[in-house]
Amino acid sequence: MAVSFWTILKIFIFLIIFIFLFSLIQFLISIHPPRYYDPSTPSDYGLEYENISFITSDGINVKGWLITSENTKGTIIIGHGYPFDKGNILHVIIFLYPDYNLLLYDHRYFGESSGSITTIGIREVEDVKAAINFVHERFTEDELIALFGFSLSASAMLMANSNVKAIIADSPYADLDLMIKHIYSLFGPF
Repeated sequence: MAVSFWTILKIFIFLIIFIFLFSLIQFLISIHPPRYYDPSTPSDYGLEYENISFITSDGINVKGWLITSENTKGTIIIGHGYPFDKGNILHVIIFLYPDYNLLLYDHRYFGESSGSITTIGIREVEDVKAAINFVHERFTEDELIALFGFSLSASAMLMANSNVKAIIADSPYADLDLMIKHIYSLFGPF
């Protein structure tokens, strides 16, 4: 029995709709992933800290922790990976205290910060810049600042192109366009 033209057309249309919907769902999940909250705080490590917040240039309220040291050589701003929060990386960076002040923050949408979506690094650059401005306002304009980021924050810190003394970037993506193309490559060539 021969398959009719209309049957083939229906199958083709179904496949196109399926690919479109699957792609849309994947996109929505990537900009609005489940949130993971780590209950760890600096007090779990015997450290005093201050809950802080600052506003980005596009109006996002970023929340964080500031751990200050009397014997500081400068301040290290520390960002988390996708889709976690500042508590998730605390155990990894605690060795930096007491040599440095530590500022840990939640990127927009994640943890305690405001925002309805993540842009996977594009607008998170503003979070990084706001953190740097916060440190300059809190301490001095000449404060030595280093950035220490993981995954999402590492990429945002590199893209921020800020005038800091050092950037430690653990597992950043090299190119956002290439990452997006890789994610959606199963739907055909880009």
